[in-house]
Amino acid sequence: MVVARAEYMVGRSGYNLFANNCEHFASWCAVGDHSGAQVEAALSAALVLGAGRIVPEVGANLVMRLGGRTARSGPNLMSGLARAGGNATDGATLVAGFGAAVGAGTVTVALRDKPYLTDEERQARRVGRVAGIGAAAIGTGVVLHARRRPRGSAATAPQACRQDSRH
Repeated sequence: MVVARAEYMVGRSGYNLFANNCEHFASWCAVGDHSGAQVEAALSAALVLGAGRIVPEVGANLVMRLGGRTARSGPNLMSGLARAGGNATDGATLVAGFGAAVGAGTVTVALRDKPYLTDEERQARRVGRVAGIGAAAIGTGVVLHARRRPRGSAATAPQACRQDSRH
């Protein structure tokens, strides 16, 4: 089968460093999957690094513009968050949730399943995808829970002890 696939490609052209290089050809001949692990690893790294650098910058600029001024300042940031979510806390929650979704999506793409990988590598990627999505969900849940608790509603331990000792 490998030789038949290689012979089928004799005389054909269309070389492309990122989409149709020698690694793609060898992979297709060997397992029937037209992909290249080196290119995928480089693209995944670029995606992770790009998302880690570009998304926060875009988010900060968007929030600052919502604040009504182009200057980066604390008051402008708070104003932008308030405009995004109704108040600064809701705006921060919205921004955090968006960041978590982008992070989970990036991890899911970077660790996507490939049938030609070893079972051990496929399982490790599956665990990584689940962990990335789970961490994003937990982080968002913590932010949502923290913002829902009214300020000053929880008694401190010494206050609770004093209250109990009076009864």
